Amino acid sequence: MIRRRWLAAAVALGVAFGVDLGVRVEAAPAAAGQAKAQAANAQAAKARQGPLKPRPDKPRASTARAPKPKPIEALPLQVALDRAGFSVGEIDGHLGAKTRKALQTFQRTHALSVSDAPDEATWTALADPRTHAQVPATVSYTVTEEDADGPFIEKIPRDPAEQGKLPALGYQSIGEMLAERFHVSPALLRRLNARARTPFPPGTTLTVPNVAPLVPPSASGRRKNADIDAAATAAMEVVVAKDTNDLIALDANGAAIFYAPVSSGSEHDPLPIGEWTVRGVYLNPRFFYNPDLFWDADAANVKTKIAPGPNNPVGLIWIDLDRPHYGLHGTPEPGSVGVTQSHGCVRLTNWDAIRLAALVRDGTRVSFRPTLPEVARTSGTSTPTAAAQKIALARARGTDAAPADGHAVADDDDPNVRELQGRRLTIPVSGMRADQVVESFKDARTGHPHEAVDIMAARGTPVVAVEDGTIAKLFLSKPGGNTIYQFDPAGRFAYYYAHLDRYANGLHQGQTVKRGETIGYVGSTGNADAANPHLHFGIFVLTPAKQWWKGTAIDPYPVLTQAVPKLSGTSRPSLVPGR
Repeated sequence: MIRRRWLAAAVALGVAFGVDLGVRVEAAPAAAGQAKAQAANAQAAKARQGPLKPRPDKPRASTARAPKPKPIEALPLQVALDRAGFSVGEIDGHLGAKTRKALQTFQRTHALSVSDAPDEATWTALADPRTHAQVPATVSYTVTEEDADGPFIEKIPRDPAEQGKLPALGYQSIGEMLAERFHVSPALLRRLNARARTPFPPGTTLTVPNVAPLVPPSASGRRKNADIDAAATAAMEVVVAKDTNDLIALDANGAAIFYAPVSSGSEHDPLPIGEWTVRGVYLNPRFFYNPDLFWDADAANVKTKIAPGPNNPVGLIWIDLDRPHYGLHGTPEPGSVGVTQSHGCVRLTNWDAIRLAALVRDGTRVSFRPTLPEVARTSGTSTPTAAAQKIALARARGTDAAPADGHAVADDDDPNVRELQGRRLTIPVSGMRADQVVESFKDARTGHPHEAVDIMAARGTPVVAVEDGTIAKLFLSKPGGNTIYQFDPAGRFAYYYAHLDRYANGLHQGQTVKRGETIGYVGSTGNADAANPHLHFGIFVLTPAKQWWKGTAIDPYPVLTQAVPKLSGTSRPSLVPGR
């Protein structure tokens, strides 16, 4: 009896508040009789009042309560991590596994306590480095006529052969395009703009995540060295973790400068564990579909060439590796990254693929491992590695990569140094900064001064031309190994690069090179210690005869670092402020 009374009361409350309890309760016989009497009285009262007239101007309100929207709790954190270079993939507002991994990688890199949620110290580290304040999680964006014009593809078929018939694989809607532009899921974009008309017409003001918008590459085909910002940070190594679907890019200190979730292989196409090398970066790539390479391909499928576009099977970027048929690339389905499997390659969102492409160069090492390595810790930005380089140089003492013939040594206060300082030469090892170069010009090397600087870097790191010039000589020597002699445009100075692992593909004597162009790769050929790969870099003033093997050596340290030239009896030079 007590249970029946409780159920009857619950049903009454459910009716009163418009709640569907999800249970079916049959009334007791006595309750049924009482219900009949109440129904009869209600019918009589209705007859006395007459028919009720509808009021079309005031539609009848539903008694059901609308469900409260869930808070977008993780949006500020996801935006802050994205801006810091620790991507969560598609921003969806949820504190899920991908957001937690990005957060924890950021915390480890910045020597913070690792947790599932950001503490005060983490928020401080995520603040804008210029203002030291938290940036707003969202900003306003007004839809333009160009946005609305697309062009858009009404429907993209699943069959590769049918995709191959399309002139381009663009976006299917303005909503998809804007969602990808601001790294956000289409569902969250709609939720942030619930009152906006859809599809979003020109002039509509939208609320979007406050991230650097995706800008599709304007060019297509293989990226040229001239298109690379030589002053931009470059990764020394990219590591992909097979077991956890993570990717990090490491700087010369071993600190993470970029993190992103990825899809990496599958049971049928496992990620090939090992070390590989970037062979090139392709913008807006065409995809050559070969069913012979896919275990799950339809037997009726044929080889097909698929046009570029954000919905191309490899997205907007293809980073080619020296393992055939393998690369790191974008995707037409950003929401699936880190969730679904791939056909062996490494798949990122298009915006993360573009950011990664800016960090790699031809020759950058890419390691496929079961798990991520321990990342070096840094307090904010990556710190100089002069101390670490000194240790490595001490281990390499006794090696000698002197040029082919003896050189005179210029005076400390040399006008040639000041002239070269004015040219602002590029640091010859990609990704290295001026404050990471260690002075070693006068160090002893088997009975004579070193007459160069040694720049420690990972084997295979690109070596770039310090300025425009001509390749005067490619020379294999016993002390220097693979060496390059580059003349400046006027033929007054020669730049000497030694201990190279190899030359850039196609490099030849007489070739004109541009500042920042890759000409070789760091190694340990010649008499260098194999455990300490580095670039031996020298500069000398040519004789009037312009012989590549003769000249007067000058100290590269003040030239590369803009330090005040060291005079006899003075202390170690200090760097010019701001460098």
